[in-house]
Amino acid sequence: MTSRSLLCFGLATAVMAFAPFASAQVNAQTDPAQTKKSQVKKSSQIDDLHIKKNISVGGNVVSSSETSIHGARERTVNGSSITLRQCDLKRTLTLNDQAQTYLVNRDPTDESASRAAALATGTPEDTSGKIAITTSVTDTGERKPMFGYPARHLKVTVAQESSESACTKVSQKFEIDGWYAEIGRDISACSAFNPPVQQAQGCNDRVVKRQTGSGKLAYPLVEHFTFHNGDAAPVDVMIQTSEISKQPLDPMAISQPQPFAYALRLCHCADFHVHFDRVTHG
Repeated sequence: MTSRSLLCFGLATAVMAFAPFASAQVNAQTDPAQTKKSQVKKSSQIDDLHIKKNISVGGNVVSSSETSIHGARERTVNGSSITLRQCDLKRTLTLNDQAQTYLVNRDPTDESASRAAALATGTPEDTSGKIAITTSVTDTGERKPMFGYPARHLKVTVAQESSESACTKVSQKFEIDGWYAEIGRDISACSAFNPPVQQAQGCNDRVVKRQTGSGKLAYPLVEHFTFHNGDAAPVDVMIQTSEISKQPLDPMAISQPQPFAYALRLCHCADFHVHFDRVTHG
């Protein structure tokens, strides 16, 4: 398995921030509208979650991660890798703190919806290079409580294939056997079964998705991945939740880092791949 296929499994911690202390005298003079706004903010932070996970490869624990969730966004830290999942903007940012750069991975577009839109507007179908992600989801019907949430057992098959004209050549298949739960309306609704496709340097292929089956997306609590790479032996990766707690998160921790520069090429974030290179290649 390539390190790029596993980059997305970096999961992680939030940077916490606390509001400045204000005296009782100042509070007494506060505008009621501002007080109400502050109360709404505090109420929303009650639902912020902090999740710890263990990551195993081939049955051996190789790392742990911490993820903080606020609304439709999450911040994940795994070693030196930091990812910001911004569901509202349909993208994932991968940060390189040392180089002060970040890489943007746009969410795949729905192929059926894109074709329907093209037909409705009379726009010619885009025939440029593309990478298709086909996902088949089966709900086993099994249910059990996990961390206070009702979880459902899903089995998923994912295939990633590039077209002949695509710049990035991808041919990857993997299965997931996992347990998923609705831990938050916004974050559960945008959950995906597959990591962002890491395109080759200089490539900008379209990434489209197709989904079949009756299974419903939700937040993963336990996922057992089995990756297939041609004639090579399958690689097993287990991502398992160990703890879920409620902790307020500073919204700035899940926004685009202002001092960082946009990394146009994947090589700017190459240091993120070193860990899994050691795991998969010795």
